[in-house]
Amino acid sequence: MSTIDTKPIGITQSYISECESIRGIAILLVVFFHASLNLSDIPGKPVDSSLPMSFIRAGDTGVTLFFVLSGFLLSLPFIKSQEVDLKKFLQNRALRILPLYWFVMITGALYYGDFILLIKTLLFWDLRIATLFPFASVAWSLATEVQFYLLLPILFLIWNAKPYRPFLWVFAILYIAIYIDVAGHWDIIRDEWYGSITMKNTIYSRWPAFLFGIILAYVHAKPGIKLKQYCHQNRLLQRGLGDLFILIILVCLGLHLQRVASLGIIEAYINFFDRFLIESFYWTAFIASILYLPIRSKALFVNPLLHSIGVIAYSLYLWHSVIMHFGAGWITPVYTSFENLSQHFQIATCIVLAIIFSAISYQLIEKPFLKLKMKKRT
Repeated sequence: MSTIDTKPIGITQSYISECESIRGIAILLVVFFHASLNLSDIPGKPVDSSLPMSFIRAGDTGVTLFFVLSGFLLSLPFIKSQEVDLKKFLQNRALRILPLYWFVMITGALYYGDFILLIKTLLFWDLRIATLFPFASVAWSLATEVQFYLLLPILFLIWNAKPYRPFLWVFAILYIAIYIDVAGHWDIIRDEWYGSITMKNTIYSRWPAFLFGIILAYVHAKPGIKLKQYCHQNRLLQRGLGDLFILIILVCLGLHLQRVASLGIIEAYINFFDRFLIESFYWTAFIASILYLPIRSKALFVNPLLHSIGVIAYSLYLWHSVIMHFGAGWITPVYTSFENLSQHFQIATCIVLAIIFSAISYQLIEKPFLKLKMKKRT
C-alpha cells in the first residue's frame, strides 16, 4: 500500500478532506459486515451483539453513510451556484462510476458466460444480490445512486424556479404521506413486495439519507464557516464537550444497530422504514460533528490510513465480495501444511488482499478516468 499513490484526483476548492476518511469508515463497515456473514454458521441470523460489535453485525449501515455523503457532496455545487451545467454533472458522474462498474460486470459475465444478464447489469436493471454473484452483489446500491443522480438536478431546477416551488412542496408532502401510509400497512403488503426487495433497494426507501445529506450541504454552504468558527471558539466544546457529543451520537447509533442486529438481516431488511431514517440522522450528526466541532479524538476518525482507504473505497466496494468469495477457496490449498486453517485467518487474508487489489484497481482503472474527468471540467 505504501508504494501505491492513493491521493485523490482533482482536488478543488470545495474539496473536504475529512470526507475521504469518513468514506473510509463507511467502506470498512461494509467490508467487515460481509466478513461477519462469511464467518456465521447461518449468515444474517438474529444476534445479540455488544455495542462496538453492533457496527459490524449491522455494518450494512455503511451504505447509509455512503448515501448521506453522496447527498452532501453532490448537492453542494447546486446550493453554492444557481447555475450548474447538467450535462457536465451527469458526464462527471458517468466517468466516476461507470468504467470500473462495467469492468467488474463484464468480468462477471465472462466468468458465468451470461451476456444477456450482462446487458441488464450494465443498465442497472433489476439488480439483486444474487445477480452475477458475487460480482454484482453490491451493485443495487449503485442503481440507487444513479436514481439520485437523475433526481437531484430536477429537484434543484424546480427549486431555483421560484414560481414552481409550491409544486415541489406539494410533491414532498404527498410523497411523505404515501411513505408513511405504506409503512403503516407494511405488515399486510410486505410479502407481496418483498420478492425482489424492490422497495428497500431504491431511492423510495433510501431518501432519508440523501435528504439529510442535502440539508447538511445547505448548512455547510450557508452558515457553515461561522458555525465552525463559533464551535472552535467555544471553551466548553474545546474542553471535551465536542468529544462527549460525538460519543453520544455513536452510542445512540450503536444501540439502534444492536436492535437491527437482533432482528436478523432478513427481518431488518423488510422493516426498513424507521431504520434508515434513524441511521441517516445519526450519520449526518456524526459528519457534522467531524466537520464543525473541536474534537480532541478527531484523529480516530480522520487520519492518513482511513484517508487512503477512502480514496480506494469505490474499488474496494466493488471488489471485496469477489475477493472474499474466491479468495477463501484459494487460500486453504496454499496453506495445506496447516491443519484446520482458521476461517478468521482466511477472511482476514482476503480483506488484506482486497485492499491491495483495490489499490491497484484504483491506479489502473479509476485514476485514468478521474484524470479525464478533470480535463473535461477545465
